[in-house]
Amino acid sequence: MNMRSITNFLTFSALLLLGGWVHAAGSHKSSAILMNDYEVMDWNGGTLMVGTLSGAAEIYGSESSAMPNGSVMINCGVRILSVGSELDLISNCVQKDLSGDEFYTVAERRAGTLDTGGGGEGVQTIIGGTGKYQGVTGKCTYTVQFLESPWITVETSCATD
Repeated sequence: MNMRSITNFLTFSALLLLGGWVHAAGSHKSSAILMNDYEVMDWNGGTLMVGTLSGAAEIYGSESSAMPNGSVMINCGVRILSVGSELDLISNCVQKDLSGDEFYTVAERRAGTLDTGGGGEGVQTIIGGTGKYQGVTGKCTYTVQFLESPWITVETSCATD
C-alpha cells in the first residue's frame, strides 16, 4: 500500500466513524395540536399556571435527515406567569417519533395572550436527543393559538445546525 492509499483509507474510515455524530444543517416545519392540563393560582397580583401539554405534531418540509418528516408525540412540562400585560412562559418538551427516538426542546414566550382565540409568538431551542436525534440542535420560531379549552395549536419553523 502506498502513502496515498493509506491516507484515503484513513480519511474514509474517519468519515464512517464520525457519520453517527455529524448532522447536516437544514430546516423543517411542524404543526401540533396539544391539550393543556394546568393548575392555576394567584401569585403576586398575577396568575401562575403550572402543568403539562400533551399531543401530537407532524414534521414536514424537512431538508435534512437530522429531522426527518413524520409524526411525533409531544409531552411538556410548562410554567406560565402572567402579571398585567407581562407574560413569562417556559416549557421543556420531549418529542418522540414512531421508532421511539426522542428530541428535546425548550420553548419560551414573552408576548401574547392566554385567552381562547388568543396566542402569540415565541422561540424554541432544540437541545439534542436520542437515536437519530443525538447531537441535533437548532432554533425555531413558533406561533400558538388557543382554541376552546383545553386545546391549542402550534405552528413551528426551525433551522437545525
